[in-house]
Amino acid sequence: MSIKKTTNAFQYYLKHWKNLSEEEKAPFLELEKQDKMRYEGERKIEEEKEAEETKKLKMYIHCSGDRVPCVGLDNGFSSWTIRGPVVKLVEFTEKELEKLEQYGCKRQHSDGQILKYKEIIVEDGGKFTFDKKRSRKYDYISYNGAYIIENYDGEVGKFTEYNNYKGERWVVKY
Repeated sequence: MSIKKTTNAFQYYLKHWKNLSEEEKAPFLELEKQDKMRYEGERKIEEEKEAEETKKLKMYIHCSGDRVPCVGLDNGFSSWTIRGPVVKLVEFTEKELEKLEQYGCKRQHSDGQILKYKEIIVEDGGKFTFDKKRSRKYDYISYNGAYIIENYDGEVGKFTEYNNYKGERWVVKY
C-alpha cells in the first residue's frame, strides 16, 4: 500500500502560487519588494563600514606605466599611476592557497610580501585580481601587473619622472 505524504503549508502555498490571481499575489509581492529594499539598504551600510575600515589600512595600488630609457640630452622617463585607497580586500581561502602552491606560486616572496588577497577593489571602482602567471614568473605579488603599497600617505594620480643628461630628475603629476 502506498500512502501519499502530507503537504505542509509552505509546499501547499508553492503548489498553488501559479493558480493565484494577480490581486491575491499583490500583498506577497509588496512584502517581497519591501524586504528586498531593506536588505539592499542594510547591505550598503555594511559595505560602507567595511570600506571605511579598509581605508584605515592606507593601502593603494601602484600601476606601472611606460619606461623609456634614452641617452643624450633627454635621458628618458618613467610613468606610473597610484590608485586608491583600497576599499575592499577579498582574501584567499586555505584551499585556494594550496592550489596556487601546486601551480608554483609562493606564499611568501623574496621581498617579504605574503600572499593573502585574490582581489582588491579601489575607491574609483578599479578591480585588481591576483596574477598567478606573473607572480610565479617574476617572484613578486602582482595584481594585473600592479602591486600594493601599504601605509601610503602620498598623492593619487598619474605621474611621470623625467631625467636629463645632468642627472637631474623631476616628477610631473597629470
